[in-house]
Amino acid sequence: MYWKSCPLYRVKSKRKLSYLLKVPVESFKNVDENYISENFEKDGRNLTNPSDKLKVVLERILDYLFMLKIPPYEYGGIKGRNAIQNVQRHVGHGFILRTDIRHFFPNTKYNNVFDFFRNKLDMSIDCATILSLLTTNIARNSDHRSLAQGYPTSPVLSLLAYLNLFNEISSYANEKGFTFTAYYDDLTLSSNDIISHSHLRMVKHIIEKYGFEAHPRKTKLVNVSKFQSKIKITGVLLQKDGLYVPKKLYKGLHESVNQLNLALNSRQGISNKEKKKLVEQVRGCIAAIHSINDDTVFQGYEDMARHLEKSIV
Repeated sequence: MYWKSCPLYRVKSKRKLSYLLKVPVESFKNVDENYISENFEKDGRNLTNPSDKLKVVLERILDYLFMLKIPPYEYGGIKGRNAIQNVQRHVGHGFILRTDIRHFFPNTKYNNVFDFFRNKLDMSIDCATILSLLTTNIARNSDHRSLAQGYPTSPVLSLLAYLNLFNEISSYANEKGFTFTAYYDDLTLSSNDIISHSHLRMVKHIIEKYGFEAHPRKTKLVNVSKFQSKIKITGVLLQKDGLYVPKKLYKGLHESVNQLNLALNSRQGISNKEKKKLVEQVRGCIAAIHSINDDTVFQGYEDMARHLEKSIV
């Protein structure tokens, strides 16, 4: 990794940091009070919404971090890369090893982030501290600072803080002739040769070496070369010959269309905000399906969405 390509490299003064982040140097005196965020829980996960002020700063930090050459195996939260491309890398391979690093974000702690800014980017202690405070928080039901699920900087910082972990798995995959990709903490290895339990044990060993655990329910070996055998990776069904849309996605589209249809035929007033939400849901589902398979035409649904959109005043 060529660290010097990042403008944050060797920043030693708060004044230089304030110039790069385009914020007053005085705002660094109490980061948590000047750059607030809101913690909440959704579907059993502790999430965080940065304030508008903090989000602007995080986006600037992210732009600088993207000037580093992000390894080609990482697809999560990286500009120009997405979940579909992640799965496409494994099309045509008959054997899949899939695992997930359990509690990865909550266990990527303040010290891990500080170590990256201080030792990899060679920043001064006070500047590394400021950036670490900006990019981490104390989540609900937690007693330590860690990467926040909801900050735009968290995906790339989780990779950079544990680059040795990901690189070690990548090196092992290359040595064995496997294809390796990562989508956040979701790891996939594939090959046309058998991936045995000994390979799985080695991947688990590397993960445990860095203080993490391979999620037991999300870790599996699958032979997709068998007739109609498939595996779900980052929300997409993978068979050896290609990608398939999960039934859950079609179900979500039909449910959204039913709600949209009720809105079109309702005699009661529906707010513009609710109409806009329904239109976005339907279009979002259609876009997600087309990103996997663009053979299906949803012209009728798109016309309904357009009709409801025209009623927004």
